[in-house]
Amino acid sequence: MSGFEVLFLLFPFIRRPDKALKSSLIAISFITLLYVIIFIQCIARFGVDYTSTLLYPTLSLIKSSDIPGAFIEGIEGLLFSLWIVLIFTTIVMLIFAYSIVGSNLIKQKEIKHTAILFLPIIYVISLIPDSIAETFELTDKLVMFLGYYTIIALPILMFIASKIKGARG
Repeated sequence: MSGFEVLFLLFPFIRRPDKALKSSLIAISFITLLYVIIFIQCIARFGVDYTSTLLYPTLSLIKSSDIPGAFIEGIEGLLFSLWIVLIFTTIVMLIFAYSIVGSNLIKQKEIKHTAILFLPIIYVISLIPDSIAETFELTDKLVMFLGYYTIIALPILMFIASKIKGARG
């Protein structure tokens, strides 16, 4: 999942969705612009062929940049610490989103009970890849599949379900 899908699940819990929509669009636009700028810089600095071989192109871009008067030499540790915090918050939001959907499917009122059910599944999935490169490859396939599902199949299924439910009452 790319992250914006969580907004679909959070909007029903928001008191003033009109303001949240504007803020969400600004945030998604800012993140997209930031990604595009970093992408262009990586391609301009390293070239297409070399960038595609890098494991962490953004980190390589930062390491190759010379900042005059910089007092931090080993910035990689700081960047990885920040990255871990960002990944952790993203994973927590996704587990929360899955818990909402799961609790609605099994008619469970407590979301936290459903969240516990996902932890063993996440653990087993984390044992599948053998290397970081394989992890990235599997993640790319999963993100592409879930992205297509969320953007194309899910709205169609929701539309059909709403028509069926509307016809029944």
